[in-house]
Formats: sequence, C-alpha cells, structure tokens
Amino acid sequence: MKPSLNYTPHYALIQSSYWLTNMPILAFGPMYLYSLGLSNTAVGFFFAAANLLSILLQPMTGSLIDKETLTLRQAVFSHARLLFLLIGILYLPITSMKIGAHFLTLVLVICLQPMVNTLSIDALHSGITLDFGIARGTASLVYGISSLILGKLIGIFDTSIIPLMAFLSLSTFTFAFYLFPKTITSAENDSNSSSLSGLNRPFFLMLLATFFLFINHCILNNFLLRIVENVGGGSTQFGIALGIAAAAELPIMASFTKLQNRFGTVSLLRLSAMFFLVKSILLIFANSPTLLYVNQLLQMLTFGLYFPAAVAYVQETLPFSLRARSQALLISTITLGCVIASLLGGAVLDALHVEALLVISAIFSTLGFISILFLKEKKSPKAL
Repeated sequence: MKPSLNYTPHYALIQSSYWLTNMPILAFGPMYLYSLGLSNTAVGFFFAAANLLSILLQPMTGSLIDKETLTLRQAVFSHARLLFLLIGILYLPITSMKIGAHFLTLVLVICLQPMVNTLSIDALHSGITLDFGIARGTASLVYGISSLILGKLIGIFDTSIIPLMAFLSLSTFTFAFYLFPKTITSAENDSNSSSLSGLNRPFFLMLLATFFLFINHCILNNFLLRIVENVGGGSTQFGIALGIAAAAELPIMASFTKLQNRFGTVSLLRLSAMFFLVKSILLIFANSPTLLYVNQLLQMLTFGLYFPAAVAYVQETLPFSLRARSQALLISTITLGCVIASLLGGAVLDALHVEALLVISAIFSTLGFISILFLKEKKSPKAL
C-alpha cells in the first residue's frame, strides 16, 4: 500500500530541478550560441532542428511507456545518463563539438518534460497524493529566482557558467526522481482504449489552439534577449525579465486546483488564451525595461494558467492508457510551435526588426484565442 504522505514537496523538487536543467540550455541557449559566433538566423535554425527532432522522439518514447515496453523510470534515467555525457562535452575547447553537444542536450531536455508530467499522472493513479499546480508553480518560482542569479553571474563571468548550472540541476533531478516512490503503470481495464483512436476531436482542437499560442509564446521567449536589447537593456535586464515572468506563475499555478473546481478547465483555457493576446499587444508598445517588466507579470495568466489547464484537460478527456502519448503530443505541439517561432523569429529579426516580430507574434496569439473559443467541455468516462 502506498504511503499516505503528501508528495507535493518531493514532486516540486523534481519539477524545479528539471526546469533548472532546462533554463540554461533553452532560455539562456541563444546567449550561449551567440557567444560561439552563431547569427540570429543560425540560432533560429538550431532551435528549430532540435525541436523537430524532439517532436519525433517524444511520441515514440511515450508509446513505449504506455505499452509498458519501457518503464517511466528507465526512460528518465536513460535520458539523464546521456545528458551527463553531453554536458561534459560542453567543457571541451572545440566550438563545433560544443554546438553539437548543446543541440543534443536541448533535444533530450525537451523530451524529458512529458515524462515529468506523466509522473504526476502515474502517482495519482497509484494513490500517491500530490498537487501538480503547486509543484509546477514552485518550479516557476525557483526558475525565476535562478534566472536572475544566472543572468548576473553571466554578466560577471561569461557564458561558460551555463553548462555548470545544467550539470548541478540535472544531478539534483536524477537523485530526486530516484527517491520518488515507484508507481503503478498498468492501465488495468483500460486496454480497449490503448490506441491513438482513443484521442478525440476536442483534444485536437485544444492542440490546434496550443500550437498558435505557443508560436507566440516561444517567439517572445526565444528572442527575449533581443526584445530586452530593443528597449535598452542587457544581460542583467534579460535575467530580471525572465525571472519576473517565471515567479509570476507561482500564485496562479498554486491555486489552479481551486480555480479548476470552480470555473472548469475549458473556461480557464479560454481566459488564458485571451491574456496571451492582451500580453502580446501590450508588448508592442513597451519602450523601456520597466514597461517590459510590467508586461512580464502577465505571464501568470498566459503560460502560468494555460499549461496546468492543458495538462488537466488531457487527464480529463483521455484514458489512462494514453497518458504518456497524450502528454507527449501536448508537449510536441508546444515544441512544434517553438519550431515555427525559431525559424520565423530568426529570419524576421535578420530581415526586419523587433517591432515586426512583435506584430507577427500578436497575430498568432489572435489565432490561438479564436481557436480556443470553439472548445467545449467533454470528459471521457475512462479519464483519470
């Protein structure tokens, strides 16, 4: 019988250490690649290619986990071993090897995210008590504080500190995941819904809206450094802007379960999509770091609200036997949005200017908002 303890703090440590591994590789990745001599367009293609590869790998791994060919723990630890090796290569004095290692590190870090989400589903299925919103919100707070610190450290030293941050965070993640109680992974009486035919139209409509919204989100995040520079900031202001956005996610994520019970998941998705649009429009008119900081506070109602709502929507509408694949599809959709954002963003910045990029970003947030308006509540009788 599983322990009756609340494992939210433990799961929060797993989420936090995962995102602290993600942060230096993804959020500070452009800064690291610029230091290696890559252009805006090259960085855009770099992130696009890494994201595309991860899109192929995530559903494949999710399918292996759902079919119990591979356990979740085996998949996570295999990824971790490869990541330790790749992070070590980042210390070598050969630029081409650093670029290649960073590329593969980015792919594997992205692929870990649906596994971290799936752990919460398996835990609840196994009778282990935890609150996904609180854990994910805590991770955002830790992410925000750490991004401030890392931004200042890079300003004092240089980008060579980025691999060290990733190594320390990955070590914590691996240890925390190892100590987490083992979960039940069998779908029991859910075998008839183990194919992709179990996915429904509302789910795919949610994915379409997610795709548009995260083109917007990833444009603003992947090229945040250039946006900060456009309003007169530098690496320190970049770290502050990143930290404010991450820290703003905690209150809304921590209270997500209560909001979900009161308003419903679809209503929260619609509200969040509206604020994606509001945030992107206001950002067009930001002309100083201070206004940019204020705009970053809206992160609580964009990503901070949308992500846990999307994860919850997957759990509500799809059966347990599709848990890993459906989470992988959700993250793959987000990742595909980032592919488009990387390709489009880098090209627009090189050909035009930041203002044009912000207008294009607002257009995609509009498409996402319109798409989510058609979403209706629909729960599977076999949902978790």
